[in-house]
Amino acid sequence: MKLSLLMDFDGTATDKDVTEVIFRRFARGNWRKWDKMALTLKVPVHKALSEQFRMVEATPEEVLSALDEEVHLREGLKELVAYLKEVEIPWIIVSEGADFYIKYILEREGLHPDMIFSYRSRFVRGHIEVEPLWMWEGCDRCGTCKRRIVKAFRHLGPVAYVGDSTTDFCVADTVDLLYARGYLKAFAEKQGIPHVPYLDLHQVRKHLKGFLEGEE
Repeated sequence: MKLSLLMDFDGTATDKDVTEVIFRRFARGNWRKWDKMALTLKVPVHKALSEQFRMVEATPEEVLSALDEEVHLREGLKELVAYLKEVEIPWIIVSEGADFYIKYILEREGLHPDMIFSYRSRFVRGHIEVEPLWMWEGCDRCGTCKRRIVKAFRHLGPVAYVGDSTTDFCVADTVDLLYARGYLKAFAEKQGIPHVPYLDLHQVRKHLKGFLEGEE
């Protein structure tokens, strides 16, 4: 059965957390309090993100210009995607972020994933409204239930997952091959979950190639 590669976006496919760039540049008010409330489980992640995006005061052009200035691809992404295409492995983006910036950045870089799971978004009177599309009725934490999506893909075959954040914790013990950095790496180490640490996506590509060729 064919392997699929699922990947987080903010801080994984990119070198920075895109939402943090947007909120730091354009949010009016104490947007960081929502991060703390989500991390301490006082509010669901999707609630915190919705409130933070509503605090943004900017035009689409202003936001996208800021992303052009500050957000770049993580080193090695283009080479990894080219390799996935060569060996016919689907590349899926699974994000607790907004579709407008994911699509913009990927199109800017000439990259086209097979599927994108994220929040739907729109600019309304100078603010950003986001709508979670991939929640699971059994859990109210995230707007994009990565665990549910991974399980759906595992019905089709093995799943490799590349991530870095707290919203990736729920998939750590459900995938066949886990690539982890940042918060996800620390979590996997603490829980004793097998994983491959990485700093850039060249390392992911090289390990995956060896794994598929039976060398890892």
